[in-house]
Amino acid sequence: MIIRFSGDSDLVASLAGRLDANSSATFEKEMLAGIPAATKSLTLDFSGVEYMSSAGLRAILGVTRKATGLRIAFCGMSGTIREIFEISGLHVLAPIYPDRAAAQQALAS
Repeated sequence: MIIRFSGDSDLVASLAGRLDANSSATFEKEMLAGIPAATKSLTLDFSGVEYMSSAGLRAILGVTRKATGLRIAFCGMSGTIREIFEISGLHVLAPIYPDRAAAQQALAS
């Protein structure tokens, strides 16, 4: 799993690769370490995620629970990843947008 951060108070985490049992613990640790104290919003961009297991879902849940006080949005999900979020109920944690621009626009308003 590769995480690329961009932005300051409106942080975007672009995710790429597989989010599974092999990468979920590192993902959660790197995500939480990569969020500066001044961050107001966080967009998780899933456009590069190829696969997500239940361990990946738990890691996403952990990040959203520990990133208290932030407005959070998800975007760029493939149909399969979005379906996983909806079946598991994680879609209620944050709104899902089709792309980064839509997510950032929504968080800015």
